[in-house]
Amino acid sequence: MRARAIGVYELIRQAIGIARNRTELRPMNVVYSKDVEERVERLTELLKNHDVDYPPRFVAVKLLEGDEDIKKRVDKEVVEAAEKLAKEIEDIRGMPAPIVMASERYAIISRVIKESQRILAPYKVGLVEKVDKLLTHKILGYLIMAAVFLSSFYAIFTFGDYVSRVLSDAFDALKPTIVGITGEVLWEGFFGGFVAGVTLLLPLRPSVLPVPPGVGGYGVPSKGCIPPR
Repeated sequence: MRARAIGVYELIRQAIGIARNRTELRPMNVVYSKDVEERVERLTELLKNHDVDYPPRFVAVKLLEGDEDIKKRVDKEVVEAAEKLAKEIEDIRGMPAPIVMASERYAIISRVIKESQRILAPYKVGLVEKVDKLLTHKILGYLIMAAVFLSSFYAIFTFGDYVSRVLSDAFDALKPTIVGITGEVLWEGFFGGFVAGVTLLLPLRPSVLPVPPGVGGYGVPSKGCIPPR
């Protein structure tokens, strides 16, 4: 699935606002599984009776995780209670308490992501994108351009030659039987010149017809209007 980077700038703006205390925070009430939550609450209540530098619940979680720095900041009684509660969690879950706490945290993160994100269907490449990719290919693009040019020239000169012959035959059939130099000069000068002009212009008609701005000869976009890849 192709990432579209939607909402990145808004996310950065919110992060800057939080860092500069310009955004009102609404902390999420994190609740762990029942067996873990009960022991976090018991340790939190115990910490409320002690002087700690951080919020009691935060300290309780860190103590159950075995954070050595936090252990140095609380009384020995609190550390012993935390180790006892951590042992209870290990007995229930069958794995070390720090791993249980980390698993609980990632489970909550996964739930938050699931509730907040929306999975879109994979982007389907349309016909226009497929044709554009083919025509602008670094190798096939030149081959296709050459084939288009050759086909255009072949069609132009084949069709132009056919039309010029038809017009020439038609005017020859209409040519009146006029005796004298004057009639011959008038006919050849007017009608013959018209036929000659059409005969010359038809094979070259893509070069003389107006084309939109940004488009080169034969309807091919000019170099300046093709975005670089």
